[in-house]
Amino acid sequence: MLARPARAQGTEIHVLSSGSFTAAYQRLRPEFESRTGHRLVSAFGASLGPHSTALPQRLGRGEPADVVMALSDGLEALARDGHVDLTSMTSLWEHLFPAEQARIVRSLVERVVVGPAGADIRLRLDGLGGLVRDLTAIAPDAFRVAA
Repeated sequence: MLARPARAQGTEIHVLSSGSFTAAYQRLRPEFESRTGHRLVSAFGASLGPHSTALPQRLGRGEPADVVMALSDGLEALARDGHVDLTSMTSLWEHLFPAEQARIVRSLVERVVVGPAGADIRLRLDGLGGLVRDLTAIAPDAFRVAA
């Protein structure tokens, strides 16, 4: 999920992201920058917690953030503390390319059987684990903050 605590000014967009979005973000970042001409200034940390790199600590220190990427419960906690405005929250699912949506569904759903009593959806036991591994595969330089 995304929340925008402030409007981006100019072509530099400050993004704070929890670790769960790092791998996907790093894959999408170059294409976004080349298509839009915007420069993303990125910082990563845990959605919650007292560590100095955690999103609540960064926002509490006044680090700039035009976009905050975190799981729903993390964003809700940030909103309770007054760091983000949930009325600006956008689900990422709607912004994924159809091919990426299909890939995620295929990795999670083994089969769907529709009958008179309704639909029986059989999930892949390893699907969620694989998706989590994909999303949390973090390159060593992923936590480097752009200057």
